[in-house]
Amino acid sequence: MMNRATFLFANCRQLGTILLAIVLATIARSGVTQLAETPIETSIGQRVFFTGHSFHMFVASRVKELASSAGLSKHQQIGTQGIGGSRVIQHWDLPVEKNKAKQSLISGEVDVFTMASHIQLPDQGIENFTKLALEHNPRIRLLIQASWMPFDIVSPEKRIKDNAERDNTDLSALRISTDRWRSELESQIDELNIRHEKIAIFIVPVGDAILELRQRIAAGTFPGISKPSELFRDPIGHGLGHVQALAAYCNFAAIYRRSPEGLQLNEPGVDAAQHAILQRIAWQVVSSYPRSGVPSTFKEDTNGIEQSNLWTSGQDGYHTFRIPSLLVTRKGSVLAFCEGRKTGSGDHGDLDLVMKRSTDGGRTWSPQSVVHEEGGDAKITIGNPCPVVDRTNGTIWLPMCRDNKEVFILSSTDDGLSWSAPKNISSSVVRPDWTWVATGPGIGIQLQRGPNAGRLAIPCDHKRRLSSNEHEINSHVMISDDHGQSWRITQSIQPGGNECQVVERLNGSLLINTRMQGGFLGYRGTSTSINGGESWTAIELDKQLPCPKCQGSLIRYDSLVNAQSCFLFSNPHPPASSDDKPSGKRVNLTIRMSLDEGKTWPTARRLHNGPAAYSSLASLSDGTVLCLYEGGEKSAYQSLRLARFSLKWLSN
Repeated sequence: MMNRATFLFANCRQLGTILLAIVLATIARSGVTQLAETPIETSIGQRVFFTGHSFHMFVASRVKELASSAGLSKHQQIGTQGIGGSRVIQHWDLPVEKNKAKQSLISGEVDVFTMASHIQLPDQGIENFTKLALEHNPRIRLLIQASWMPFDIVSPEKRIKDNAERDNTDLSALRISTDRWRSELESQIDELNIRHEKIAIFIVPVGDAILELRQRIAAGTFPGISKPSELFRDPIGHGLGHVQALAAYCNFAAIYRRSPEGLQLNEPGVDAAQHAILQRIAWQVVSSYPRSGVPSTFKEDTNGIEQSNLWTSGQDGYHTFRIPSLLVTRKGSVLAFCEGRKTGSGDHGDLDLVMKRSTDGGRTWSPQSVVHEEGGDAKITIGNPCPVVDRTNGTIWLPMCRDNKEVFILSSTDDGLSWSAPKNISSSVVRPDWTWVATGPGIGIQLQRGPNAGRLAIPCDHKRRLSSNEHEINSHVMISDDHGQSWRITQSIQPGGNECQVVERLNGSLLINTRMQGGFLGYRGTSTSINGGESWTAIELDKQLPCPKCQGSLIRYDSLVNAQSCFLFSNPHPPASSDDKPSGKRVNLTIRMSLDEGKTWPTARRLHNGPAAYSSLASLSDGTVLCLYEGGEKSAYQSLRLARFSLKWLSN
């Protein structure tokens, strides 16, 4: 199980493999661009059959109790089938006359069928039960519990032998091990959903919830328990009351797609305050994990969009705020970065890198904090934020530039609450003949597919002095294959590229979309790499994407909630030329959508009328799209505005 490192996005926000494959297959067949999940009725009760091992079977009776507390009068526990330490295939292989699970599925009278994954994956039993279930009830949902790691396994050769050893487990290493295990499960589930052309199989991230509980215990923020060994009764990891309650809350949330907060569960040894925390953990983890299938809680206003000023020029100690960057962390927090320009609006001077943080999807924000500044009032330019999150361990890497001559990088291991001291990596990522360098601005990505899965990629640009004393302007990418410990640059992307963004396609190739600074003709430029960004095709103009010589944002949007996968792009849409020359006006910020991985852009909607410039897109696990952009009525640089909207708004 541990010999494959499949680095798929766990949160927020990126489910590309399954959903884009579904969309593309559907397009190819009939031109339909969305595949909706079959509507289900969870308000009165579901008929549930539970199968699994000892990390799961205790859930059945507790979910029944929670359903009663929630007033779900028609909840039915159709049956249970437990085998200690089992893989799902062991349940499948039981003789038919003893196989209550098969019998229940053949009856067609099951709404939800639960299974529990083993560390040995893939599991043929999951595939077999899925096929049988859908044959007899096309509306059925199959839930797979992704459990916690037995024996606290952090590597094939390292596991605990005594429960007390849990108190010394490296939780960061355990997180990586858990993510790899869950990623293998995700790969099998994605493949099965694609094969059945139906989103029928979901994952309940119980292991992630248990890790969150253990992290709180380690931080001293969970009352009544001081050591993780108090959660378990043996080195294998059989859970005591708190673990069993938390697992039950997670499964209830996935089955009924609602929060367990406020419900009653009689669990000896767990007091009311602890229950309340466990319920919050369960709902936070399940609702922020796309493959759980919990519907969107996003509510649009009467116009289908919410907007507010996140920064306003002239406030918070700065003359102007520019160069937005928006990142969603593995935990679902939203980090907004920009340049705080103290004495003027120009690109150079006394510039600081500042940020705000949101834990509710961008509705409310922390006060502004300074990530990095140098020299007090000295004219030192700190800017060009281009963060990336390493989904394997949650570390956030934040590249930035000093005076556009040097590249520094910071990191955060606590979800953006604090940052390391900046490290100068210029010797590895800046060439001697470059006279200018910039990271992003925008965001980087982590590759998910192929031999370079796990690679971190940061889009950049530079100027190079030629022998003729002229300057050549090009884009490039800096990459890391060791989780941010070291960085290097790859082949320049030519000719004429500048500020750029990168996305990964379904086939593992990378697409660069760039502002054209050299040879400007009024359009965006694109380039492709088929080897993880090591080399790039020559830039071609995309005449579907007008551009006034300005930065743009490009992201992959994947949402299990909407059964939708696409590329989203934002930039100013200049007016048509009146003198056969491309317009340089930065106005009318427009959001565009591509359903064929950037080949065509048939859907577009204006987000802001009037002056607008740089932007940064992001998406949340509930399907909400965020756009942080420069905009105003008189000037594009009056404010940095945050918009929240859904694909429904964009499609309308």
